[in-house]
Amino acid sequence: MGGLSRRAYILNKIQQEEPGAKLVLDAGAMLFAQPVLAPSLVTARTVQAGGIIEAMAEMGYDAFGLAPQDLVAGIPFLLQQPEDLQLPWLSMNLVQPDSEQPLFAPYIIKNAGDLSIGILGLTGRSQDVSGQQDHSGHRFLPWEKTLGDTLARIRDQTDMVILLSSLPEQTNREIAQRFDDIHLLIQSGQSAAHKTPQLFGNTLITQIGSRGKHIGRLDIDWKPSRTWKQSAQSGIKPIKDRLDRINWQIGRLIKRYGSDPGEQNAQYQQLLEEKNRLTAELAEIEARRQGEEEQLATYRSSYISLPVSLPEDQEVREIIHRTKLAVNKINRSTLGDLQQRRSQVNQQAFSNLAGWQVCQSCHKPQTEFWQQTAHAKAWQTLVRENQQFNPECLICHVTLPTYDQDSVIDQNLLAGLKEEYKTIGCEACHGPARDHSLQPDRFRPAQPDEQTCLMCHTPERDDNFIYSEKLNKIRCPAAGH
Repeated sequence: MGGLSRRAYILNKIQQEEPGAKLVLDAGAMLFAQPVLAPSLVTARTVQAGGIIEAMAEMGYDAFGLAPQDLVAGIPFLLQQPEDLQLPWLSMNLVQPDSEQPLFAPYIIKNAGDLSIGILGLTGRSQDVSGQQDHSGHRFLPWEKTLGDTLARIRDQTDMVILLSSLPEQTNREIAQRFDDIHLLIQSGQSAAHKTPQLFGNTLITQIGSRGKHIGRLDIDWKPSRTWKQSAQSGIKPIKDRLDRINWQIGRLIKRYGSDPGEQNAQYQQLLEEKNRLTAELAEIEARRQGEEEQLATYRSSYISLPVSLPEDQEVREIIHRTKLAVNKINRSTLGDLQQRRSQVNQQAFSNLAGWQVCQSCHKPQTEFWQQTAHAKAWQTLVRENQQFNPECLICHVTLPTYDQDSVIDQNLLAGLKEEYKTIGCEACHGPARDHSLQPDRFRPAQPDEQTCLMCHTPERDDNFIYSEKLNKIRCPAAGH
């Protein structure tokens, strides 16, 4: 959630310092990381989603597309938000199961300067949902059943149309090729982030990283032609390609029959006629394009990362802080319940750990060095921030028997932590060492490498992580010293 306060800072800065009409849009997949959650996580993550909604409302977004990841807490959760937090959710194909009436606005029309902008939403379906109706009592209509009619409804009311879509990328491309009057398609959740805008027909498709860690910026000089400059130029390419092919064929005939194959060669004459026709057509298009150059729309795109060093918007930061405290309280109760009924599997999972106190018996200089590092104080930083029950934070501030973070969550290993594991101890880097402590010569501890560190020191958590520099700060003295 921390990226939201930095996102708010950037948006405020752009609004204050740069003139011109602006729209702030999100294509979806903001509220939850996955479209399905384990039951034990739903309550805390729903409270977190509520905090995200409050923060986004504070930022004054113009429209949100709804993605499958936004539906985890159910349709009522989105519809029953307080009136001052009623975000402009858009989805034309998420409907009531019986009447097929949209549950949210299919589109909105916003004014941006002198332009009237139509913004539409299409919601993709989770791969975990089978059939046309899922357990939450809503249906996903095929886009073919809704999109054409919705476009027809707003076509004469708008100067530009933007589609927010969480459908698969290939489907979005198909839509772009079919509808020239969708001018910009912002997609979410189905493909790699930070896609350089690409034209398909007259539709520009782009996507940025999810959940508030980046901002995508698109500066558009829109024209009455409603046509992208690159789109207009793309019509020339097939003609040029055909001309290249004809010139190659003519060259082959000249090579075979000499410099002048003569009027008797029907294929040669046919190629010449086609060449002259295409050359004239190309010249006409070029001349017309030069006259229309000033009437074609252009854009410039960029991606703005949100490093942890960036200043934060204080109002959004306060929302995030309150939300984290509420989530931590819920997690404390949940983890406490789990700890009381800790399973045999959970106990067995920790049986291969020795604990740093055991390591100390043979590796005293290394332990004394480690105790002076930030790793040894990792648990205290969570306690200080009142986040010691937040699984998203815990997973990188303790010692666990596996690097597989999905397994940690699935097996509720965080609920089984003993006091000696509430720190980034020796085994957090070197792996479980109980066997090594019993038979040192037979079982050797693992040697950490850069990938070990990157399990936790991701760009989102540590945007100043340089392996070679940080290694010098935490590398223990060699054995025997």
